[in-house]
Amino acid sequence: AKRDPRRLVPLDDYLDYLKKETGAEFEALVEFLDELEAINLDASLIAKMRLMGGYKSDEDVAACLGLELETVTRGWAKVRAQLKRIRNQ
Repeated sequence: AKRDPRRLVPLDDYLDYLKKETGAEFEALVEFLDELEAINLDASLIAKMRLMGGYKSDEDVAACLGLELETVTRGWAKVRAQLKRIRNQ
């Protein structure tokens, strides 16, 4: 079936909608990912793929990004630790 182009929504508009609908926690996540992107692009991409892209395994993320599995595993562990610290503040 062909997609109706009138139903396609730009990503920025969708993220703005999610911020309004899901509240401060989602907005904080988006801000965290933006800050992470400025510091470590690979970690940011790993986080976005795991948190928003539906990727469930480090192996899938590594294959998609062309990174070593160890790099993805270590990056995802660091991101999770940072998110846990943020949530506990």
